[in-house]
Amino acid sequence: MNLDGLRTEIDRIDGKVLKLIAKRLKLCSEISEHKRKNRLKVLDKGREAEIIRDRISKFQKLGFEDQKFVKELFRLLMNKSKEIQKRLIKRKGLYL
Repeated sequence: MNLDGLRTEIDRIDGKVLKLIAKRLKLCSEISEHKRKNRLKVLDKGREAEIIRDRISKFQKLGFEDQKFVKELFRLLMNKSKEIQKRLIKRKGLYL
């Protein structure tokens, strides 16, 4: 495949990645509603640590060893998720 073909493939993959990120972030509203109704805190350090460990393991099974990249990527996603959850919970009148 030539350079243009490779770039086109990356663009296609990036489009899929963006759709999946959007889907992940939309789930935050459902999660925030569940947490609000059940009076759960937005932050769950144990769950976050579990996610990081799991995603690193999955990335390694795919043949990649860059743990720092996976940690940074998922911390960024989780921070955005918490930001959305806090905003939605606060809007509903119960902020945890």
